[in-house]
Amino acid sequence: EMYSKLLAIKDGIETDVLFENMANKKIIGIGGGFSAGKSSFVNAILSSPTDILPTDTRPTTSIPTYIIGGKDDISIYSNNLFGEKTAISKDALLAISHEFYRVFKLSLNSIIKKISIETKYMKLRHVAFLDTPGYTKNDNALKNDNTDEQSAKMHLANSDSLIWIIDIEQGTVPKNDINFLTSVAGEKPVFIIFNKADKKPVSEIENILNKAKTLLETKSINVKD
Repeated sequence: EMYSKLLAIKDGIETDVLFENMANKKIIGIGGGFSAGKSSFVNAILSSPTDILPTDTRPTTSIPTYIIGGKDDISIYSNNLFGEKTAISKDALLAISHEFYRVFKLSLNSIIKKISIETKYMKLRHVAFLDTPGYTKNDNALKNDNTDEQSAKMHLANSDSLIWIIDIEQGTVPKNDINFLTSVAGEKPVFIIFNKADKKPVSEIENILNKAKTLLETKSINVKD
């Protein structure tokens, strides 16, 4: 347990050194299962004319992505395992997230540790969003090939608060989500968001929210709303 805490501290120091614009910002972690709509949610908040984060239903790489305020439309940087910070294009970000895995069935998370996106559409200057990989992949992915869960746990545990996204078609908070949140949330505030609400009538949405609240009240998770 102590070793894990030291690793999280080391990771935070590396992030502050390599991405100096991250210093003194509150980190809001965005988490959830596969295809819950995390990236789409962040894109909606940023209100950019084009999507800042790539969205896709295919398995993506396990690379945590920080979104912070900047002067330009979008500037993207990668941080590799050698501690080097490199500017990359949006096409490269798309390739890292989708095409590389699709073609080679190999995640780049062993080489690229973090991605930082600086954009003028991030209006909250004292806050950074952390978009994490879905901790579960689709049914076609082998569990042994999935390092997303470990990556998401490490980075979300180091955030100041959590926004947890759930596909409303799940009907409530899935058991796996509760187990995951219990392991990473600690005392930090958690906000649960049911996404894709256009797929349900209002009456059913209200029932799902009430069911979720009743369930979460029995768990040791600091759910604010």
